[in-house]
Amino acid sequence: MAAAESVLPDTDSSIEASLPSPPILDRAAFVSREQIAGAFISGTGIEIGALHNLLKISNTAKVKYVDRISNEELRQHYPELKDLLLVELDIIDNGESLASIKNNSQDFVIANHFLEHCENPLGAIQNMFRVLKPEGTLYLAISDKRFTFNVEIVQFLQLNMLKEIF
Repeated sequence: MAAAESVLPDTDSSIEASLPSPPILDRAAFVSREQIAGAFISGTGIEIGALHNLLKISNTAKVKYVDRISNEELRQHYPELKDLLLVELDIIDNGESLASIKNNSQDFVIANHFLEHCENPLGAIQNMFRVLKPEGTLYLAISDKRFTFNVEIVQFLQLNMLKEIF
């Protein structure tokens, strides 16, 4: 660990200072998530942790929804979702390990705003690649830590990921 710590910046503020400013988006050049999904998502696959906000994909793609607990338990855990329609779950499994899903079995894996909730984001990504077929698509949406409601938690997770890498 000592070697890992030596390559990291001394403070969170030095990491923040090294990040580029967010780009200014040209609305005419904006591409929606659905357009991206339409271009890259096909075949059969999974979406992890969709809750009430599933990614709209082509009617020709078949998706199974994965979450760690049943919808009834999710509603108990997240009372703010009580009035929202949750996706019908097909697979109850830990989205980080995907233990019940066979290797090289999925054409796509969708995980929108999932990694920032993982205990081991790098392990989760490894397992997503494990279940993907060789030419499969990994579709991720990840919050920009500078604009998220839990910025301190995201900074902590990023520092821990850097320590794992280095």
